[in-house]
Amino acid sequence: MHLLLISHYWEPEQGVPQRRWRWLSDALLAAGHHLTVVCPPPHYPGGKLLDEATDDMTAGAVAHPQPGLTIYRTGFRPHDKSITSRILGQATVMASSLTTGRRALADARTAGTPVDAVVCTVPALPSAYVAWALARRAKLPLVVELRDAWPEILDYTDNWHDGHRGRTSVMRKAKRTIFTAMSTTAGRLLMRTMRDADLIITTTESLARLRQEQTGTPAVAVMNTPSPKILDANDPHDTTTRPLRILYAGTVGRAQGLDNALVALHHARNQGADLEMRIIGGGAHLQRLKDYAAANDLPVEFFSRVPFNEMDANYRWADTVLVHLQPWLPMEYTIPSKLIEAMWAEKHVTGVLAGEAAQIVSDSGIGDVVTPGRPEELAALWQRLAADRTLTARSGTGARYLSALASPEDSASTWIEYVARVAGHDHR
Repeated sequence: MHLLLISHYWEPEQGVPQRRWRWLSDALLAAGHHLTVVCPPPHYPGGKLLDEATDDMTAGAVAHPQPGLTIYRTGFRPHDKSITSRILGQATVMASSLTTGRRALADARTAGTPVDAVVCTVPALPSAYVAWALARRAKLPLVVELRDAWPEILDYTDNWHDGHRGRTSVMRKAKRTIFTAMSTTAGRLLMRTMRDADLIITTTESLARLRQEQTGTPAVAVMNTPSPKILDANDPHDTTTRPLRILYAGTVGRAQGLDNALVALHHARNQGADLEMRIIGGGAHLQRLKDYAAANDLPVEFFSRVPFNEMDANYRWADTVLVHLQPWLPMEYTIPSKLIEAMWAEKHVTGVLAGEAAQIVSDSGIGDVVTPGRPEELAALWQRLAADRTLTARSGTGARYLSALASPEDSASTWIEYVARVAGHDHR
């Protein structure tokens, strides 16, 4: 089986979609399949070409890093953290992906290994439109890999805009109006793409059910399952003389809404709780969090992104791991990857969650859940944990729950089987 993947993300970038596709691509190649990837040069998360990018990762390059894997790099436009800049960047990648994808399909036919199905990973949203156009032109099956509840997240675009002091300029108002119109159109196009697809793969059961009901397209869930090689970090601590340590590691963006956590931290400290926090990661809201922490003299340390394989020391430092999402309905269909990592690390989880992720925290007993968007509830929880550190003790809780789920190897095999059926191939 030969798959053409349209993606906005690929190695050597570090992130959840990159790790998911490393896992899936390894499984595909090990099973004897072929994978051709169309993606931009590595520029996530900062929007600039990564320093570690080699010549075969630049725009227009074609690389064969291992047997069965071919990577075509599209053009790209550097961007900053603003929404406008990101849209322009994605538009550039989208246009280039169309021409590069046609070239990849033609090259595969010439080599005698024609593509059997087109796969896209969403977000970024333009990947879906490119994959739809290529699959339609080549009369190939289309598989949509959907990580979160898009396009419903677009209904919350009014919450995406970063705050600006003073009056909103006419130009800024115009940009927001245009962005809202573009978002509406983008959402409709994505729903059409999913209706026309042959298969939708999500990372949660609840989202798979929702998509199948909405589109009529078969939808299945293949959960992200980080390796159990993550070490048990549930070390005993001397908790008598130090603050409760709270760790957040992940994207500091619009969908996470970490302002709520800092408000809760401020409130809990005003009530006498001894707390400190470590935030690891980057994103659109990082600077506003730094400004709030500084203005309120909060004990928050900020660190840049840490590679996945170097997180062990941070998990050992923490008493509780914060997993935090906005109080938006689409977030109820999301299971943050950091929740699964914290469970393998056997750390108490402070879950500011709803929906399927909240149910996992409750069913597994790995931590406590509070209502998203309610800083007073979060502050009260942290006050209790600071007063009685034994409430954070966990030993074997996460591993017992996760071990009952499909292993990474079995999940990858299931993914391949689903796609092979659509592509008309026996799974092998």
